[in-house]
Amino acid sequence: MGIGRYCVVLLAATLLPAQYLAFEVSWETLGEIPQAFAGLIILSNLVLLPLALWRPALAGSLLVPWLLVVPVVGYTAYQHWRAQTEAARIVAWTYEQRLRNGSFPDDLSGYEFSDPG
Repeated sequence: MGIGRYCVVLLAATLLPAQYLAFEVSWETLGEIPQAFAGLIILSNLVLLPLALWRPALAGSLLVPWLLVVPVVGYTAYQHWRAQTEAARIVAWTYEQRLRNGSFPDDLSGYEFSDPG
């Protein structure tokens, strides 16, 4: 096995776990149908990996599914985390208001959003 094939295996060992993680996270961030499309894109590695092993010059083709899935899911996972964190702060604030005033607030007008984005 030549140096080119070792590079392909190293590239695949780096990209494929990230793609699998993105596939798993996409259920929470994108939903069921986009996750299925992400899965189909990732399954294209079943064709691309043998091609890249056969011709190491095609190793760059392994980046295509990664670039189509991982950045999108990474961004939506970040947005999901921000929304979840802000929701936890809102819940904590409402319970604090209940302890302070004896009842939950009618609205969130007194709440100061720490992440309004």
